[in-house]
Amino acid sequence: MRTVTVRLPEELIECLDICSFKNGKSRSEIIRDALNHYMSREREDKKRKLRLRKVCLY
Repeated sequence: MRTVTVRLPEELIECLDICSFKNGKSRSEIIRDALNHYMSREREDKKRKLRLRKVCLY
């Protein structure tokens, strides 16, 4: 895995630390999970838009 540096507001880091503690996961795991969730939603949105375009062509 590669390392990526991200700057976050202090309030978000505090929320991240609370989430990390509650779930027994590291900050990195929480951020990876969140990014994976976001990216999968983006892919689904893109697929949905492509299907709509195909429907609209007919």
